[in-house]
Amino acid sequence: MPGGTRLFRWRARDNRSDPRRRARRGTSGGEVTHLRVGWHHDVSGDPVLLYSELDAARHEIRKVEVYRDGRGDRAGPGEATGSTRLGSEPVPESAEIAAQPEFTPEPISAEVFETAWRAAGMNALATQFTASFEERCGYRPDVNRVVLATAPAKGFSGELAVLYDVVREVSLPDVGNGYFIHAPEMVLLGIQGDSPTRLIGTVEDSIVVFGSDGGGGLFALSMSGRGVYRLADGSFFARGAPYDGGDVTVVAPDIGRFLDFLGAELAG
Repeated sequence: MPGGTRLFRWRARDNRSDPRRRARRGTSGGEVTHLRVGWHHDVSGDPVLLYSELDAARHEIRKVEVYRDGRGDRAGPGEATGSTRLGSEPVPESAEIAAQPEFTPEPISAEVFETAWRAAGMNALATQFTASFEERCGYRPDVNRVVLATAPAKGFSGELAVLYDVVREVSLPDVGNGYFIHAPEMVLLGIQGDSPTRLIGTVEDSIVVFGSDGGGGLFALSMSGRGVYRLADGSFFARGAPYDGGDVTVVAPDIGRFLDFLGAELAG
């Protein structure tokens, strides 16, 4: 297995790579870069995607690992979830990684990495939330989960392209009235007319619906840069009809902060 080679020691999971022993190197100067590596294998217990934030010497500052089932863990200064740890050696150059056929490296933007970091953090919060739910509430929880993508979805641009490059879907039925980020196929159907694509009345804008809540509300991204809207009772509008309900609120200035909002709701 590649984990025993020098090339792959940056994925080390031993105590030497405990994130609490590693200061945030990128703050001391030099370029911070971001890398995603696909790992092609048939081992059920190992991740299939590795996200790394690297300092100028290619030491990992933060890391996210995504498993075949969509679970994500992360490690950074002072924290680690699951068995993910920062590597004990600098990450090799992409050409050296790509020389082994089981790896496919690609540079990614800071926005893509931050989305993966947020999603993995939400995954840990969802696990903690579910584990303590029955004791707190007196009945068994539904399935609350954050599913990271193992391959990017096509057909999106801008903030939605970043979101669906990283996230498959979010289902949090037991948090408040319930919060959901829809799977990309559902969002694309919405763009084609299954969901409102325009706001009229008190607010006028073009939108893409990408989520919902358990109270009939829809979450939609403004196409004019106004942030993420909540459309009260938006789920009850006829297919293809614009939303003219009037009860439109901005819940986050962008999708990244919307993920932070969901994380805060999970943390309670």
